[in-house]
Amino acid sequence: MIHLDSVVDATIINSDNYSIVFRIDDNIEDYLIVEKIDTTLKISLQGDKTYSKITNEVNLTLPDIEVLIVEGVFKANLSGFSFSHDVEFDIKGIIMLNANIDTGHIDLQVDGTSSILLSGNGTTADILVNGTTTADLSDFETTNTSVNIDGTSTVILRVNGTLSGSVKGVSKLYYSVNTILENINSD
Repeated sequence: MIHLDSVVDATIINSDNYSIVFRIDDNIEDYLIVEKIDTTLKISLQGDKTYSKITNEVNLTLPDIEVLIVEGVFKANLSGFSFSHDVEFDIKGIIMLNANIDTGHIDLQVDGTSSILLSGNGTTADILVNGTTTADLSDFETTNTSVNIDGTSTVILRVNGTLSGSVKGVSKLYYSVNTILENINSD
């Protein structure tokens, strides 16, 4: 599991090798926290400080990812991952995530004011979006998808099978022509 918290610009790339490279302002270097707890790598900034106009970049390379948690004010790019197991993205805050991934099932949970751009393939997907988010998955094809949207969000899907779920608030759901609608509830 990768857990990224606070103000960070992250690039996560598939590789046979593990590496972490930081580019950070020297005046905040003492506040950078890197922890490995069991199977979780957590990278964050000390929470009792205020940060603005800083450079805090991390480049990660790793062979696999199953869970990505991103919190705070963040820009993250993820690319090159292809596997058959499930993957979970938990996004909270003001996040800009651009990911290219081929996977089995994807569980995408977004809460906050985010912009999600996802490309690749997944067999199935569970998508939960709350807040003011744009989640563009028009280049991420799934067979079956469940989606629950609340707030003022927009979700764009490419489903080549069944789509179920709910749309609440003033949210919008767009989906591909080949989608079979099954139990879509709205306010």
